[in-house]
Amino acid sequence: MPRLTGLEVLEKLRERGIEIPAILATAHGSEESAVAAFRLGIRDYVIKPFDADEISESVDRALRESRLQR
Repeated sequence: MPRLTGLEVLEKLRERGIEIPAILATAHGSEESAVAAFRLGIRDYVIKPFDADEISESVDRALRESRLQR
């Protein structure tokens, strides 16, 4: 994303009261960024490169958790 990081997008969504099931995909994984992302409400965190099965499982988990919360 050219103007905002994923964490900045999550912050802006949260400021507006928008909660969507989000998964953070990053090439720069760190414990600090993972903690910040989970505090902003992400459902999962995957580090690039990832394969189709890994992201599919992550999406399934995020949707399942979102449905349970409703």
